[in-house]
Amino acid sequence: MKKDAFFLAEYVFLTGFLFFSGIGQAVDISTDIGSGADTHINYFSTGSNYGSEIGLSISKNYVPYLKFDLASIGSDSITDASLTLYGTPDPNNTPTYNKNFNVYGVVDGSDDWGEMTLTYDNAPLVTNPIVRNPSLVLLGTLNYTIGDPNKIIMSTLGAEVTLEDFLNNRGPDNLVTFIIASDSYTTGTFFSTKENHGDASKAPFLSITADPAVVARNNWTGAVSNAWSEAANWHDEVGGNTVPGGDSIVNLASGLNYPVVINAEAYAKKVFIHGGNLTISSGTLTIS
Repeated sequence: MKKDAFFLAEYVFLTGFLFFSGIGQAVDISTDIGSGADTHINYFSTGSNYGSEIGLSISKNYVPYLKFDLASIGSDSITDASLTLYGTPDPNNTPTYNKNFNVYGVVDGSDDWGEMTLTYDNAPLVTNPIVRNPSLVLLGTLNYTIGDPNKIIMSTLGAEVTLEDFLNNRGPDNLVTFIIASDSYTTGTFFSTKENHGDASKAPFLSITADPAVVARNNWTGAVSNAWSEAANWHDEVGGNTVPGGDSIVNLASGLNYPVVINAEAYAKKVFIHGGNLTISSGTLTIS
């Protein structure tokens, strides 16, 4: 996690210190891979599903949702990434103006929606128009040009966090969701979905370079105490009991005891707090 990344937590109590420190493998992952999805919802038809549409309409009332399945990346650290969409999927429904759209990342925990079931009524984090909230992070903008059918790469100018940091903070399900937002009412389909051409050749995709470094996973159990430094409080990916290190992805959940870092140095690669709280008291937690 880098300095400008976000810490996925319900409660974190700090009386000590939290530090962030600062052979790639390139791969393209489209919405057609795994549990990926691309669709939009409509404020004026709240129960309608548009999962089979060939294009994404974007307006104050039309809000596209994109989901990417990063299972092929596993726990590798992403060092470089970009988001690309194809413009003008329907020549009979082409927008007549240039337009810039904000692209938001959904903080992990709202990725269980389905392409053929998503509606305005059940969509996560939707408002009309889309507005900032703690569960959305601005990742950049898509700049549409009239009639352009080519690749349009998201600009990261003005982003709140980097795309790499957002992707590296994915949860254990390796799913990530993007929302594309408009600040005005528009007409036409701006970008292609995987349904365009029937072969997913125009599907939205992420280009990712990942570092295949070995990463450990440690799940908090709090079996014997609240001490982070007590191995018996942890369950690792091979069924053992080990305290997290600098290469560990840590998952914390509600339980009998909540972890406390006190008068000690603690380390992790990423920390996900799915419930309960983490207390850092007169100690340090370094997330690398």
